[in-house]
Amino acid sequence: MSDRIDELFDRYVAAFRAGEPNPKRFIAELDGADREVLIALIDSFLDSAPSREWNAEGFAGSRADLASDSIAVSLEGRSGRWPELLPRLRRENEIRRNEVTDRLARELGATDQAEAEKVRQYYHDMEHGNLPAAGVSEQVIEALASILRTSKETILGAGRALGPRVGFEKGPVFARSLSESEFEVALEEDAEPPSRIGPKPDRIDRLFNDLERS
Repeated sequence: MSDRIDELFDRYVAAFRAGEPNPKRFIAELDGADREVLIALIDSFLDSAPSREWNAEGFAGSRADLASDSIAVSLEGRSGRWPELLPRLRRENEIRRNEVTDRLARELGATDQAEAEKVRQYYHDMEHGNLPAAGVSEQVIEALASILRTSKETILGAGRALGPRVGFEKGPVFARSLSESEFEVALEEDAEPPSRIGPKPDRIDRLFNDLERS
């Protein structure tokens, strides 16, 4: 990781602790892969940062901007509009992502830390547009709807918004959802994300993927 990324991250952390949570001015100083690394660092920091007095305006400029404007852009439509919807619902309900995943793991009956961690990883994929929406079970959708205080239909509808594997050549609505620079990056990043499913899919894998569920 470059010294420049370290410097900007340290400056953001200091600004956050001083009551200025909006990271945009720090992110704007980088581009390309370095920008994505900084965004990921800030996103991780915001997940673990100590709770502060709620500031809707400040939070909207921090987690929301990161999630919906940058790292959570659904490049290929795998997750429909979940990368926009799920962070927005968290913001509206004043709940952090790690709180969502902890509660989701409990709702899905995770029996140990390994299963809970896998739930966390799959939810991360949902917010970042890396998990095909069509493969996520109704049990997961219903649990998220309860946690995020919305309807099952709202989450299902957002997952269908772009459809599975929408290509750029046939996705004009999707293209309008990206800025010109993001669209150019998306064209260069058309690789399938690595699967989290091992040689022997377990119960959690079946809940989040289009596998034979038993």
